[in-house]
Amino acid sequence: MRYTVLLSIFLLFACTGKKTTEENAAPENKGPQVINLEEAISQPSEDVPLSEAVRELRIVPLETTAESLVGNVQGIQIMGDDIFVLDLQSGILRFSKDGKFLNTIGTRGQGPGEYLYAKGLLTNEAAGEIGIQESSGVADMVKWYGLDGKFLREQPAEKQLLYYGSNGYVFNFKDNYFAVDPLAFLEERITTNEKRTAYWSLALLDANLEVKKEYMNPAFVGREKELWENRFTGAMANHWMEEGPFVDAYQDHFGLLYYRGDTIYEYQEATQEFAPAYILKIGSQPSFADAHQQYNREQSYFNALTIHVFAQTENKLYFQATKSDKAYTIAYNKADGKLKVHAYDTEIEERKFPQFPDYVLRYYPDNTLYIKNDLAGGEFSLDYKSSGKYWISILDSDKLEDFEATSPELLSILEKRKVDDNPILLIGVL
Repeated sequence: MRYTVLLSIFLLFACTGKKTTEENAAPENKGPQVINLEEAISQPSEDVPLSEAVRELRIVPLETTAESLVGNVQGIQIMGDDIFVLDLQSGILRFSKDGKFLNTIGTRGQGPGEYLYAKGLLTNEAAGEIGIQESSGVADMVKWYGLDGKFLREQPAEKQLLYYGSNGYVFNFKDNYFAVDPLAFLEERITTNEKRTAYWSLALLDANLEVKKEYMNPAFVGREKELWENRFTGAMANHWMEEGPFVDAYQDHFGLLYYRGDTIYEYQEATQEFAPAYILKIGSQPSFADAHQQYNREQSYFNALTIHVFAQTENKLYFQATKSDKAYTIAYNKADGKLKVHAYDTEIEERKFPQFPDYVLRYYPDNTLYIKNDLAGGEFSLDYKSSGKYWISILDSDKLEDFEATSPELLSILEKRKVDDNPILLIGVL
């Protein structure tokens, strides 16, 4: 196994002396393109329409039956003509492309082939299998099931811990599987993981879901001692945490943006390396320690531009970002370098802990990417992405209270819908 450190020399591209008007113009394949987000948000001007992001919008009301109640969605994947919904109470539900309930996947329990807590879904379209990601104190695994819901196998075959953190997950890009492991890293997982020795954020997995290659966040290099000292020990302490890394795939393109980073890397299949594709101008940023601490952030911390969502389509890159009391939906045109920015008000929430008076949690409560839904009305919230092919927005009863539909198809569905019915999925085909 070898470690891949993304060379910081590429960051020199961000220091070119080009004028601002030239920075966002798409160059002729002469290195990473520069995107000046800091300047763009200073001049918000227009809505960002969904019709420029998706080729088609499918409106799918999920059938409501006693066996298919959807109340708390934790994940959605689309494979072929099937929609798989992970619900906190009902488990994994399989629906047709039209929303008809077909069957459940797997059974909750602790017996052979059962799962106790599903933290995410994974697809194997070639084999027609759906995977349930599960973690325990002794192992991280994927349990595979057929479309009929029957258990097939578990990977890796040998029980082991894959992640240092509690928010790790596996996703697939074409025929490859990758593991993402964001901070916070947990002391008990670090000390009991016998196979892992490095603080990687992303790893390429082999066919058995064993780590094949590790990718280090450049900002982590040389900070190994600090990462250990700021681990989560289980006690109330100001440990390090992060939202990213942000990964996104569209067909043959797989992009990676580290939390608080200024470079979008693109995966090169031939070499299994990541190369800089875009340099982001995001203005002055807090120190690494200030950017990653969980508690006691000063109000001034929120004055820096922070990216919370990164997504891509055939022609555009999309970002959701915040700065002070404003949030932004940003669309960057890959062809001509032009930017569209929509600004809206947000707020910083504060949570205090009476039993721990020395700690205060300040944060943005909603970091969802919102796009003007000019195809069906209202706003399209990017709730889930699937297979590099689909964007998914969930319309539940809460959202529908203030939703102004314009699509005749959606209006017809809403006229027949009951308050307790399952949500409606808006599926954007990329």
